Amino acid sequence: MEMTDENKTFLDRFEKINSTINFIWGVIMVAIGGTYLPTAQDKADDMSIMGEAMNTNTTITPNESDPCPNGAAYYIYVGGIVILLSSFLNLGTKIAKYCATMDGQISSNEACCLTLLKVATVIMVIPDIIVLFWGTGLVFGVWFTWTDNYAKYAADPTNYNYCVYDPMIFSFVYLVIKWFFISSMAVLGCCACCACLSAGDAAGSILKR
Repeated sequence: MEMTDENKTFLDRFEKINSTINFIWGVIMVAIGGTYLPTAQDKADDMSIMGEAMNTNTTITPNESDPCPNGAAYYIYVGGIVILLSSFLNLGTKIAKYCATMDGQISSNEACCLTLLKVATVIMVIPDIIVLFWGTGLVFGVWFTWTDNYAKYAADPTNYNYCVYDPMIFSFVYLVIKWFFISSMAVLGCCACCACLSAGDAAGSILKR
């Protein structure tokens, strides 16, 4: 069955809305993640602490100046960058396609350029998936031992992990929404395929009569 103009319009609008939402997510993630990343001085202090701990065989407790040593802030920062890169590639593809079709035809060079941009956009899905699974394992893996109370963490660093409230909660909520959206799209896609197959079978039965 061929896709109707109405369905094409719906998919085009859905893609635009999804791209806009992803871009907003990316900006927010980079902003929050970057805010709670440790500074160069913090990293130097942690290296010094690690060196002392190794020499004295004591438990390593990261410096309190590191707002999120369990990695949640770093995850949303990297995840935001990946989302923004994907959004810019997608936008660049659309702009290139619009410019290429302004004269009513697409030359071989323009077609080659558009193909490369589309391939790059598809390839960006791979790091997006990798970052999603990385974040899922990281955030959900430490969720039940997480605390935003540094004194509690410092008193028992083997049983607790530390991160300030905002990046940890944001990363957790983001991942829940992301997985819910993926699951919903998978279910809707299966329903749409079943509906198309049923409609095709019905149309075939009518033609045979």
